[in-house]
Amino acid sequence: MLFTTYTTTLALAATLAARAEAVAVTGNTVSSDLMVTLDWMNAATCGGKNPWANVAIDALCNGPGSGDANGITVGTDWTQKGVQYQGYLAQILNNNCPSNSVWVPWNYCEAQFHYLCANIGGVTDGVGEMKFGSNECQTFKISHIPGTPTWTG
Repeated sequence: MLFTTYTTTLALAATLAARAEAVAVTGNTVSSDLMVTLDWMNAATCGGKNPWANVAIDALCNGPGSGDANGITVGTDWTQKGVQYQGYLAQILNNNCPSNSVWVPWNYCEAQFHYLCANIGGVTDGVGEMKFGSNECQTFKISHIPGTPTWTG
């Protein structure tokens, strides 16, 4: 019975992932709401690719202070400088957003970074960038800092 349940769960996850890919991606546009719904899969994939990037993502999205776990503001020093862990940097750049400070809820921050790392970023380390927000004015970016160790999995 346990094996059947496990197999059914895996089949359901694969079906959801296939539907998400078919429904969510139109050209280069991906539904952020769907990213939030499927974040658990992308977070696991990103963690398998590069747990160091995942730590940097979590630290950035949780904010600079102890009460900031509800979200972060793009356009601040915190998001512009980003958070580095073991040579991997997660940051959100403000590219002429309508307002100098744009609120990003925690679940969207995490989901958008995990999607980037799992699906767009480099095959082995999740490094890359993706644009979100009004007129794609927010650049979510995961980069490797030159001269630091690389994740080799």
